[in-house]
Amino acid sequence: MKKLLILSGKGGTGKTTTTAAFIDFSKADAFADCDVDAPNLHLIAGMKGSLQKTHYYGSEKAIIDDNKCVDCGVCNQNCRFQGIIRADGRYSVNPYACEGCGVCMYSCPVGAVTMEEDIAGELALYWEERLFSTAKLKMGRGNSGKLVTAVKKQLEQGHDNGKLAIIDGSPGIGCPV
Repeated sequence: MKKLLILSGKGGTGKTTTTAAFIDFSKADAFADCDVDAPNLHLIAGMKGSLQKTHYYGSEKAIIDDNKCVDCGVCNQNCRFQGIIRADGRYSVNPYACEGCGVCMYSCPVGAVTMEEDIAGELALYWEERLFSTAKLKMGRGNSGKLVTAVKKQLEQGHDNGKLAIIDGSPGIGCPV
């Protein structure tokens, strides 16, 4: 598969508009939006047809079992990210602050904290006349580079090798594309 990747040095430079123009001019039948933090190519592309959505699992997040928790506060004291909060007399996990390091789980004396896979976003694949791969990362989640890789793999798996695919790259100069 031949790929044309549109990149820019920072956000807000018109990269998506340029990508959409290349898609239209070339009559490309396969394209991807790798800006997983704020995807918007779908707004211009007007995708119709079948849509397949799948969860994207990032890092793990802590979960506190209220039935086992004895409110000792050890997990809160050991969390350097302020991911464990106390509200209404109980400890709970702030999913935006939890980094998934597991210190709270290892330090809990009664085993009330476990680590579970976190749904960090959603992959979407449109197909019918054209193939479009995109994704949306949840707010406050990391691993955008891994999600961009998943968007590209989706595109490659569903596309004919001999044709052109156009990719709207991630914003910024440090993008993983």
